[in-house]
Amino acid sequence: MRAAALTILLTAITGTHQMSIRTEQSVNAMCSDTITLPCSVDKNVTVMEYYWTNGTKKLCDYNGPMKGVSPHIHCKYTDNQQLLLTIHHVDPGYNGEYFCILMATSDHKVSTTILEVSDCDERSSMWINSSRQNHACASEHKWINLLVSLTALLSLISHSGI
Repeated sequence: MRAAALTILLTAITGTHQMSIRTEQSVNAMCSDTITLPCSVDKNVTVMEYYWTNGTKKLCDYNGPMKGVSPHIHCKYTDNQQLLLTIHHVDPGYNGEYFCILMATSDHKVSTTILEVSDCDERSSMWINSSRQNHACASEHKWINLLVSLTALLSLISHSGI
């Protein structure tokens, strides 16, 4: 009886609020704008991995340098566990889904922002669209979620000493 009461009490104390992350659902921008995609954690957690990706490559990491993967991309990690991805001089080549991924010791989460850039002149749009595409399709999103889950599971196993 005592063990059951202790289990219920521990569940009530520790299981009442799971971690979540918040991003903008969608962001619309004009060609050449500078945009910032915020990702916020709703409570203080021990972060193992925290980064933005476009489904193809990691764009910025809370642990890495403030520079992103290109001169147009910058990353900032704030004291309140917010990760900001800033893209300068956006164009339609940046259209697509961006994933904020957080792996903490207690849980892991993925949140998606859709970026849509418009109002570029026709010439630059044709060059941009033919030279690069960086959006992730729905099936890639499922693979990203699976990969994040497996990575978090392996990390938890390695940290627990199993």
